[in-house]
Amino acid sequence: MHTIFVTFPLFFALVACSETTLYEQKPTDDTATVDTASGSDDTGSSSFPGDTATKDTGSPAPNVGPWAFVSAGHDQTCGLQRSGEVLCWGGDANGEASAPPGTYDWVNASMYVSCAASSGDLICWGKDDKGQATAPPGSYQTAEAFIGFACGLTTSGAVNCWGDSNWFGQTDSPSGTFVDLDSSHYTSCAIDTSGQAQCWGYDYAGILQPPNVTLSRVEMWGYVACGMKTDASIACWGDTLYDSGNPLGGAFVDFGVGWQHGCGIRTDGSIDCWASPGSSTLDAPSGTDWVQISAGAYHSCAVDSAGDAVCWGENTHGQIDVP
Repeated sequence: MHTIFVTFPLFFALVACSETTLYEQKPTDDTATVDTASGSDDTGSSSFPGDTATKDTGSPAPNVGPWAFVSAGHDQTCGLQRSGEVLCWGGDANGEASAPPGTYDWVNASMYVSCAASSGDLICWGKDDKGQATAPPGSYQTAEAFIGFACGLTTSGAVNCWGDSNWFGQTDSPSGTFVDLDSSHYTSCAIDTSGQAQCWGYDYAGILQPPNVTLSRVEMWGYVACGMKTDASIACWGDTLYDSGNPLGGAFVDFGVGWQHGCGIRTDGSIDCWASPGSSTLDAPSGTDWVQISAGAYHSCAVDSAGDAVCWGENTHGQIDVP
């Protein structure tokens, strides 16, 4: 789950509720399917293949191609064109790939919801059963929607969360000033102006206890969170038994975290990904001219210096078929 500014000419039986889940079974079609926990844990032995939204950061691509950047979500992908128009493709069961017309500064594809802003004014579309796609007024630099809730970072650095699903405190916004934000199933994390991560929501596998290191940004999916350190390496916390929580060493200029996988752009412009052997999310494109990358649930996308976008990974809903 990330967002970037571009200037254009311009979510155990803890709650007796059928909607409450700690795992989400990977859907086999465009219908969002949420399963209750069956006693298995999230240590790799669970029968649930897992899942999860994403946020996209990094520097925008130069204005020399059709894409400024792309954002990989759950079953959908959204891209921001040079003109400022947003185009989404892939799964659209909840309307998450039906981007409204207009020109925008950024777009973020999440879990069954996508959000964008024009001059800071936020608009979200897709699944709105708990009000997660009903964007509040204000000027936003990023927003991330997951299971029944959403959080956004205003242009003044304040965190604002909304939605009717607050089972674990996921809409209890922290106070302070922040520079980055991401959300996942029932948890969110934000980086404050001192570079420290603050996390709130459901504390599974220690995801609410980030390391005491200085970070510049944060990426989340499932019950793993990762941040970029001052030396440009990646530190992860939470359920790190999953592959997404065990990033490759070395420096990156941009990175994304999806379900059981992650990808990043090296300082030489090449892409490295980490996941279970044989995963299609490892099939990253070659080359050394990549400038922006995003990881979704089961796929990732990147933009090169010419503004061309490529996606790879699972393609169950056409989410990697860049128009």
